[in-house]
Amino acid sequence: MSLMKDRTAVIVVLTVAVLGSLYFFGYSSPTFRMASTSVPSADVSSLVLTLAQTSASPPTLKVTIKNTHPSSTFTVLEWDTPLDKQALNLGVFQAIDATGTKIDIPRLMVNRKLPPSREALVELAPGAEVSKEVGLDKRWVPKDKFTIKAEGKWKAVWEKAAGDVQASDLEELGGGAAGTGEFKSDEVTVDVA
Repeated sequence: MSLMKDRTAVIVVLTVAVLGSLYFFGYSSPTFRMASTSVPSADVSSLVLTLAQTSASPPTLKVTIKNTHPSSTFTVLEWDTPLDKQALNLGVFQAIDATGTKIDIPRLMVNRKLPPSREALVELAPGAEVSKEVGLDKRWVPKDKFTIKAEGKWKAVWEKAAGDVQASDLEELGGGAAGTGEFKSDEVTVDVA
């Protein structure tokens, strides 16, 4: 009977040791790794996107991105943003006609050469803004009034000057020190002449 109690005690001690080890190593290691991972610090909420009509014939929008942060400089990758040369073809803009019907805007799939070139970076110092004119000269554009807005996701935003964005930052796009987040402009009514 004593031998049975000794075996039971050994089994209990080994079980507690194994379970304790599993708990310690199974749950502590991931926490340690997560704490050592660099978390992007770019606060994309400081980037404000606005639209304004600048011409009726042809209908033209002025797209403006402003850095409202009081002290941080941001560098934005323009891919898939309203600043992108292909923005009208990428689904960045959503439009509704005068009857309230969503306008079907054709989308293209664009293959990009990675890593992005430095020409695709836009630097915004505190309080600075960058603007671009976008001509609405596509077949889907209605011949009368419609509303339009821009929505999407920043592919990469770095909280530093463009000159400080390293080649490794560009190579690690989507997994490095770049921040991401949603953008959404105000909705504007476009008058077509």
